[in-house]
Amino acid sequence: MKQTKRFISSLLIVCMLIGSLPVPGFQMEAKAAVTKGMSFVGVNTDSSGDGYYYNASDKILTLENGFVLNTSGEGTSAMTLKPGTTIVLKGNAEIRTDETGIDAIGNLTIESADDVNGKLSIICTQVGAGSTYKYGIRM
Repeated sequence: MKQTKRFISSLLIVCMLIGSLPVPGFQMEAKAAVTKGMSFVGVNTDSSGDGYYYNASDKILTLENGFVLNTSGEGTSAMTLKPGTTIVLKGNAEIRTDETGIDAIGNLTIESADDVNGKLSIICTQVGAGSTYKYGIRM
């Protein structure tokens, strides 16, 4: 009986130690940030860059996990899209700007890729007294 209690106590300690180990979560991978505004209006050929791919014929913009668009001082939207564009998120993406985040001319669809959950964060870096109103997504 005494050995059984000691065995169960030892097993419980091992379980508690294993449970306290860190578990890697789903986080953004570090990628180089795109630092110039992106406009897909008038773009009729496929294009790609660090963390994104644009399919011009289907109007699908795919953002990979860790995509960062970081613009400031340009006086234009960080991203301008054609009517009917779909943004597909393959993980977490971020747009950081002191202007409008996404200027969508017409309909816009944002969805996650089939096999992953995605999150798009649009962060306005210039808010407060004296700043003009900024949009996350303007349609």
